[in-house]
Amino acid sequence: MFAYKQVGTFPVILFLLLCVPFSGLTQEVIICKSQQDGNPRGAATEWKVDSFPVQLTLFYHHGKTTIDERSLNFIIEPESKLGIGPFEASVVVSQGRNWASTTFMFHRAGKYMVSAYRSDRTVMASTLFSVDGPEKEDVPAVVSAPPAATKPASAGATDVVQTISRDGVRYDGPQTTPTERVAIERPLTTEEQKTLKYEEVNIAFGTGVSGRKLEGVAESFTDSQTRKGILVQLSNPKPFGTDAIVIDIWKRSSANATDFDELVTNSSVTVSPKDYTAHAPITLFKKGAYKVSFFTPDMVWIGSSYLTVR
Repeated sequence: MFAYKQVGTFPVILFLLLCVPFSGLTQEVIICKSQQDGNPRGAATEWKVDSFPVQLTLFYHHGKTTIDERSLNFIIEPESKLGIGPFEASVVVSQGRNWASTTFMFHRAGKYMVSAYRSDRTVMASTLFSVDGPEKEDVPAVVSAPPAATKPASAGATDVVQTISRDGVRYDGPQTTPTERVAIERPLTTEEQKTLKYEEVNIAFGTGVSGRKLEGVAESFTDSQTRKGILVQLSNPKPFGTDAIVIDIWKRSSANATDFDELVTNSSVTVSPKDYTAHAPITLFKKGAYKVSFFTPDMVWIGSSYLTVR
């Protein structure tokens, strides 16, 4: 599921970022032929193709940590001499995954920088790769923009001629120095709109409740305490708007497991649609790392949090 659109911030040059280290060394962007169950297939940084357009898979891996973002954006930036792009591919992240991917159609040979961005436009990881293949020989037709669509040129800027070809929009002529990146606006998907009411949700763990206040708040508990039982508290600035909330608890099956792959329990908590806070009892018998997630009855993700039993 992705949205594809041309972004009006041309030209953008980010190839100097190649040598800049990113936070979280296990995060990476991979260009591959396809992916299967979170495993990239046929990855490469140099591609030789017989013809264009060619479809490749953009794959982001978050290391051993589950992605908490509800969505992320791939920004595809061609080298400046191609005179196209940049482009954006937006992906809704499936709950509980440490990876996300989408396909993208490339129409021109050249070098490309592909970056994975959070919803707040901060970069998580980038990669530089190249595609080589036969260029099209057709001569693009020049299309004159109507007078009403022409914007006054700023001081010191030169008019840009816009031409259209089967490769997409291409800009010819002198270019001004790139300006600072601006936020890229796009409409929210239906799934993202449903999650907006839970974007400030808070999840906490404790040993009990006294006067509506959670006591013994912690992220790590002894197994003797979790065998007796603890509480998870879900609170939201807005009413839940539902009469039940689904709770999933997953555990890492071993110390070497890269994800929470063992389902411990799946249950439902009754709430009032007007409630802002809900509590659910939890009993855990094994030591290890756990992930606790909340959903609405129609499986809209509310939020997730983590705890450790020692």
